[in-house]
Amino acid sequence: MRTILWLDEIGEEDHTQVGGKALNLGRIARAGIAVPPGFCVTTAAYQDFVTANALQPAIQALLSLPAQEARDAALRLQQAIRAGHLSAAMCEAVRTAYRRLAATEEVMRCPVAVRSSATAEDLPTASFAGLQATLFNVQDEMQLLRAILECWASLWSPRAVLYRTHREQAQQLPLIAVLVQRMVDAEAAGVVFSQHPIFGEGTVLIEAAFGLGETVVSGTGEVDRYSVDRETCAEIEPPTIAHKPQKRVMAAQGGREIHRGAGREARCPCTDSARSATGRQDSIGPGAAPGMPPGRGVGLCRRTALRVAVAPHHRPGPQLLHRRPAR
Repeated sequence: MRTILWLDEIGEEDHTQVGGKALNLGRIARAGIAVPPGFCVTTAAYQDFVTANALQPAIQALLSLPAQEARDAALRLQQAIRAGHLSAAMCEAVRTAYRRLAATEEVMRCPVAVRSSATAEDLPTASFAGLQATLFNVQDEMQLLRAILECWASLWSPRAVLYRTHREQAQQLPLIAVLVQRMVDAEAAGVVFSQHPIFGEGTVLIEAAFGLGETVVSGTGEVDRYSVDRETCAEIEPPTIAHKPQKRVMAAQGGREIHRGAGREARCPCTDSARSATGRQDSIGPGAAPGMPPGRGVGLCRRTALRVAVAPHHRPGPQLLHRRPAR
């Protein structure tokens, strides 16, 4: 099996190689929706790493432990993964892919998001939302290799192990891939829910905020809310515009930092400069994902959540970051 698969190469048969997150984004990329370019470090690379570092006995021992004894074993396994040795072939494959991705930007430095994509996540029956690592604004090859190890280690966090136990997956051997995508320096970002929790299937709910969108996903701040008819794309009630005094932005040296906005900006609709995130007719057609023409709907199918980022000063239009089946 290959170590690297590019997003536009991923097919339906590749789920065990790329995991749920990368598979969903591969579907969307093939459908012609704007997705940040990137590649996937496949589960084959993870399996080779586990074998080369003799981690299989520790994994098997952890799988057999009762939940109350698994925490310490999980932490030890995570430490072993972070300290593990990456083969020269693996490092070269990742560096080559990263340089190819950077070349598409014609820049010396290409900030990327490094995202876990486990084979058991983003399924209708188990999302694993927030349980595996995502590292933002990774800026060079050495940071990228460390971030891959961190994603692999996150497969065995105590929370992830406990979640699998509760989902009756404790005895199954989980695998993980790592998705590497060009970082979107978002002016505004949000989540699109294809089924409104109050108005039902006929209405789409959009939640948005300034910056990278972590405020929306983590629930750590107030967000704007828009309720949109899924057939006409008309707003069915006045939007709720929140007071948003801070936003997450890309830090110059990597990672993220909190920027405290001016009072005037804090009270503005975050979609004034990124209106394609609001669900208006020019951006979301019936049954379509943001930025996708009507009749090509793989995004806003029923019971789906989408993450969207808009960076109009970098590239026009919204870009889709994530698609997760709702349960």
